[in-house]
Amino acid sequence: MTQIAEYTVKRLALIALIFLFVLSVATPFTPTAKAQATYNYYLIGPLNEETADWLTGNMTVTAHLWAGGIGAEPTVSVNSSATYNLTTSYPVRYLSFNYNETGVNQHREYWFDSSDTSNKTYRGWFSPDTLTSYTISFLDYTGRLQDYPYILTKANILGVTSIIEKRIVDVQGIISNNLIQGNSYSIVYSDGVSSFTYGNLTTTAISGIQLVLREVDFTSLEAKKQLLLYQYVHAYAERDFLNPTGAITISYEDLTSKTTSVTVTIKNNGTTVYTNVFAAQSFSHTWASAVNATSYDVTIAVNHQTFGLFDFKQYLPGEYAKASDPFSLEFLGSTMGISTAVLIPALLIIFVAGCFSELTSETAAILTVIIAIVLSALGWIDIGQGAIISALALAVMSGIIAAKRRMNVY
Repeated sequence: MTQIAEYTVKRLALIALIFLFVLSVATPFTPTAKAQATYNYYLIGPLNEETADWLTGNMTVTAHLWAGGIGAEPTVSVNSSATYNLTTSYPVRYLSFNYNETGVNQHREYWFDSSDTSNKTYRGWFSPDTLTSYTISFLDYTGRLQDYPYILTKANILGVTSIIEKRIVDVQGIISNNLIQGNSYSIVYSDGVSSFTYGNLTTTAISGIQLVLREVDFTSLEAKKQLLLYQYVHAYAERDFLNPTGAITISYEDLTSKTTSVTVTIKNNGTTVYTNVFAAQSFSHTWASAVNATSYDVTIAVNHQTFGLFDFKQYLPGEYAKASDPFSLEFLGSTMGISTAVLIPALLIIFVAGCFSELTSETAAILTVIIAIVLSALGWIDIGQGAIISALALAVMSGIIAAKRRMNVY
């Protein structure tokens, strides 16, 4: 019995050792409970898109989760009293902002890309009146939308560029934006890392908008922005050469009527000779102290509520005095009220015309006109350019007619 008991104990000990060995080997492969992540998104609003002031009432923000998120999508009510923290346990696909204090629900969306991480602040911008729904379709000749599908709609709010909406295009290259009619927005394409600016879009009563993407849209972005800008804001300068001093007239017109100020600066070789500030939406102003022989640089700097700060530049060359004629006959004076300086060239032209017979009249006509051109170039006689051109044309035509007649005779 003693041997049997001893054998049993040894057997049990061996089994225990084998169990402990298997348990120690299997432990690294046993799944452990993973701590659940927390995502925080800070929300501010509702804000007035045109003045950056707080709007009355609350906005409702809903976090739409990626597929696989468990539980209801969190919703929070936000007002101007504080910055709200929206917390989720799963990454957010996009945020939807809703505001209905005006009696009509205003809706905007912000879709997340790789740059939109946790612990960032997102603002809800709305209109104090209402928003208009615009369908923007892109005719993409470049294939850029496949790589840059996120469309950022930005607005210049008191000199600060803010993202109003951020959407992602569908397979047809279409997005829907809720914007304020008559305002100007900057359209930007992004993939979360790089971005390209298409240009400014000013909304009208037409809700269907088509934008064409060409390669040039990504090579001359600033030039395209200026071209779109100049459709609504016009400015130019012109000068008159008067005696004893000339005048420079500056004209300005803003079709959107959102100009804050216009600063006109006139410089001569980098030195400011005149400056003035205007607050009107359109004006025409004249500076009457311009020296005719001096060239000026005119800069019209505009501070605009929609387009921000920009300027128009124009160069106005001076008037150069005509050099004196190197072979002038003015020293001959005049006789009986007739200028000898004009009489001699006129007689010379008549003399050349009289040197030919009737048979060579067409040659005489052409050579006479050539002599008149030479004398006019020397400054000996003043003949209008129109008269010289007409005479030369008639002389050439008479030569052609005379040549055809001779061919018919023979």
